[in-house]
Formats: sequence, structure tokens, C-alpha cells
Amino acid sequence: LNQLCTLLFSVLPHETKVIMPFSGSEHHLARNFETSQNVYLPRRTSDYVVKKGRKGLGLYATGNISKGGAIFQNSLQYTLTDVEDGDHVMFHSGSNIPTQKTRIAHNVVPPRIQLHSDIIFTHGIPVYSEDRSGASSGIISQHVQIPSMLMNHSCEPNTIYTQNNAGNDQFIALRNIKEGEELTCSYSLLYYDEGPVNHKCLCGTKKCNKGEIKGFKYLKPEEQDRLVPDATKAVRSIFMADMGVVDPVTYHQPLVAERFSQAPLYSVIKSIRMVWPNPSSSFANVAVRKTGDDNSYSLLATRDFREGEKVYSFWSELWPVDPIDGKVAVEMVFPLAKMESDPVEGTTLWLDPLECGKKNSDGKFMFSGYDLLTKHSCSPNLVYDKKKREEKFNWQAAFAARDICKGEELTVNFNALLWDRAGIKIPTCTCKSEICAGTSKGFRYLSVIAQKKLWQNGGRHFSPLVREHCNRYDSYHDTESNENEENLSHDLSLDSESTAQSVESWRSLYSEDSDPLPPTANGSRLV
Repeated sequence: LNQLCTLLFSVLPHETKVIMPFSGSEHHLARNFETSQNVYLPRRTSDYVVKKGRKGLGLYATGNISKGGAIFQNSLQYTLTDVEDGDHVMFHSGSNIPTQKTRIAHNVVPPRIQLHSDIIFTHGIPVYSEDRSGASSGIISQHVQIPSMLMNHSCEPNTIYTQNNAGNDQFIALRNIKEGEELTCSYSLLYYDEGPVNHKCLCGTKKCNKGEIKGFKYLKPEEQDRLVPDATKAVRSIFMADMGVVDPVTYHQPLVAERFSQAPLYSVIKSIRMVWPNPSSSFANVAVRKTGDDNSYSLLATRDFREGEKVYSFWSELWPVDPIDGKVAVEMVFPLAKMESDPVEGTTLWLDPLECGKKNSDGKFMFSGYDLLTKHSCSPNLVYDKKKREEKFNWQAAFAARDICKGEELTVNFNALLWDRAGIKIPTCTCKSEICAGTSKGFRYLSVIAQKKLWQNGGRHFSPLVREHCNRYDSYHDTESNENEENLSHDLSLDSESTAQSVESWRSLYSEDSDPLPPTANGSRLV
């Protein structure tokens, strides 16, 4: 009967209601074959905020930017080439997923906007890459860049697009930019003859000719000579080819993986497909690779790290939720790879919040992209330098809890990060460390002896959520936790007076004002 259900599963329509064998209850097979993607673009960062004005959506500075400064220095930046009809740009990863069209005020930014396949040409920019075959002077492909895809044109722009020899691209301030000022660029320097050109210019600056936005090809010869040093490498290459100075260029789009769902066969949790930055977007020295007998993805160090050194930074947001079913699984899709350590574009991973999610001090799941690929170990090599008052910041960091060798798998201690992980499928820990607790269900399910050892051997690994629970006597000495009570009487046989003294010691250890990063074994402190 089980084999028959498995066979019929592939032909059943989405959300088909079936009776699972021997279960005695009905279940929805949430095998999600929806392949439309949500491209995550934060609505607000410390660099910009997305607003809706007379020219449509645009980016506005959230602070003063000095001349020559990088525009998106503290924002998520990544590139993709895989865009299809039905995809969306999502501005709030932690907001409710829209299930139907809602009326949005004309000046309000919606939770997400629908995309079309031609957005790769209307909002993407041509990018140059070397033709190693020597058949042409270069290869030109269209890339959609986040978040600059929302920058509007101006005849008197305040930013300019640059690309160094290493292939790193960024927008630089041409002059001092004040807080609240719209961030603009010149489309004439980004596009040659195709793109968002031949439209009426609405910039309203003094230099605006109030005519059509022109690509570089249609500028006057004297304007071309003056602006060619500031044009992108792609525009310069096409221009030089048209002038006959170099060989013609080749137009070619990168191949992307075919979209398909990674949902487990009998998964009953809904999912959302979301494009999220790869490690190279934050210059992280980590690689996403398949490891272990189960061939699952993990994070590996790409160089040696000393104890206390920052290993990588990552962006953290509230986990997406469904207005009816609550938390959903995320099919995380990687964008265009910029480094060899990045997965190829289109690589998709199924992330269940109950299996890999980490919570903030309010008990809410946080989505942190590739950081969720860290595995559990009772003797981890990573620790998060995070206090409760710092959780409001999106950028978080992971530090080396000990010396880490190149190629080593990166691990964290889920028992020190989460209070209760009772919903995980495999709660048994097999890390084989000397202080292995035998479980990864969370701090609540450890014996008092294991809890004490965890503090003595790595108290700096504790999250604000666990410290918050340890500060509450009622939560720590939960009478409903029969397993803890049995471990307590079996391991220590403590009476009520000694238990109260133990709880008082925990309160002093885990107060928010105390240093969450005590001295390490060699006497140093993480900074």
C-alpha cells in the first residue's frame, strides 16, 4: 500500500487530499511543484530605503554619503540571470506571504512586485566577461543586480557604476549625497543601444533635455568622447567594436539549472522559493559543499582561522510566514556565482525551520541564508557574538570558537542556541566529542550536569534566547519537563535548597549585563 501511494503521488495534482496508510487521519500532500521565485531585496538598509514616487519605485539614501563612498556598502548585493514570468521581488522576507491581490495605496511600497522574463533587459545591465576562446573581443550578458535594479535615471546623476580588474562591481558617489536624496545613475553609461532607453526622461534636473533617455550609441560624438572613460566596460567594449578598433563582441546568456522543487516526498509543510545571496556577496571565506554520507550541503572554511577571528558575516531576517499555516519551509535558491566557493546559479536547498532554524530572544525563527547550513556539534568551532540588544541589526557575525583549519566543516551547538528543538526528526547527536550530550533537542532537554558542563566548556556559545530562559526560574525549573526532572534526580539528587542555589547561580551567569563572551582557554577574549 505504501508503494502504491508513492507511485500515485507523482500524478496527483497539487494539494491533493489523501488518506495516509495506517495513519487514520487525512493529510495534505504539500508537494510544491511551484517554481516561481521570490527575489529578496530588503526594503530598508542602513544605505537606502525603497520608496514609491512620481517615477515609480526608487532608492533613497538613509544617511549622508561622502563623495567617493560606496553606495551599498552595508547592503545585500548579488546578481542573477535566471528570471521567468511569474517571479517576484520580495521586500519583506518575514512578512506574510500574499495569498491574493490586495489594494495598495499609490504611494505605498507593496510587499512584493511581479516580474516578467524581459526584466533581464529592461532592468538588467550588460556585463562584460573575457572570451577565453579568443573568438571575440569579449562576451556580453545581461545581469539583474540587487538592489541597483531599482535605481532611476538622471541626466545629472549622483552615483556611477564601476568595475575593477577583479570583477567586483559597485556604485560610487559622484558627490556628497544627503539623507533622503534619491540615488540615481546615468542609463547612457550603462546601456549601449538596448535597455530602459528611448523613454521620456523625468529626472527634472537642470541639465535634463526633457527628451528621450539615450543609450551611449545615440549620443553626440563629442559626448561619447567625453563620457567613454566613465562608461561601463561592457559599453566601452561594444563601442570599440562598432568603431572597428577591436573584434566584434559575442552576446551570450549563462546557462542556468532547470527549476524543480526540493520538497521531501511526504512533506506536509508549505514552502516558498526564495533567491538569497551566496557567501561571496559578503566576502565570506566559506564554501557551500556536499559532505557526509547523506550528501547534504554544509559550510566549509576556505582558509585557516585563529580563535576569536571573524569567519563570516551574514544577513538575518524574520522567517517567512503564511497567514494561515504559519511558518513555511524555504527553498533557498543561490544566484549567480562570483567565486569558486559559491554554488552554481539555480542550486536549490530545502530549509525547514524546525530542522535548521535559529531563534531570536523573542522565540521567533530567523532566516539567515547560507548560515543555516552549519551543522550541530557539542564541541563547535563557531560562536555568534550576539547580545539581545544587538538583534535589531540585520548583519550578524560568526567567530571562530577555536582554531579552524582550511576545509573543516563549520559547526555550532544547537543546545546552546535553542531552548527547545523537540520537532526535529533526528534528535540524537553523533558528534563523538568528549563532552557530547547525546542529543541536539535544545538546552531544556539536557541534564543539569550537561547544562553545567556546557557552561564550563563553552558558555560564550549561549544565545540571548537560552540566557533569557535561564534567567527565569519557572522556565528553568519547569515542572512539566519530566525528562529534566528525572535527569536532575538521577544525576545529582539535589534537594530543593541546593536547586534554588543552582538557579541563583544561573541568574548571575546569564544576566544581560554580564559579558556573554568569557575568557577562552588561553585567556583571550573574542572581539
